[in-house]
Amino acid sequence: MMSAAKDPGSRSISNLSDSSFAALRTAAVPRNDAGKKCFNRHLENMRSMEIPVATYPIQFSLNFRFVDARDLVPYLRELGVIHLYASPRFKAGKGSSHGYDVADPLRINSELGTEEEFDEMVQKLKSYGMGL
Repeated sequence: MMSAAKDPGSRSISNLSDSSFAALRTAAVPRNDAGKKCFNRHLENMRSMEIPVATYPIQFSLNFRFVDARDLVPYLRELGVIHLYASPRFKAGKGSSHGYDVADPLRINSELGTEEEFDEMVQKLKSYGMGL
């Protein structure tokens, strides 16, 4: 298994200064605990982001959920993909075919799966040295 960090085609962009990182953390903190948790996790992940050089687009829908993407991870990595580019996972209009009509950015779209299923997909990506 190849780590994305050791992939010669990936480059780190983790040069965000501590003061810039602190400013981001306090700039637009959501009001509820779930939003704060998601926001803080996103900021922490920003420090270890890499520039995607081999991406694969994923369009989540009722017919292609988080578990479906999770199950594709080994195959996609074998093809050389190191990042997935995914449609939004947030609560959208009922029956949305694309997810970009976000109704609540602090809640996961239950039509696509659960928070646990999303986390499983992310962990599988990480285990294959891939990102989202």
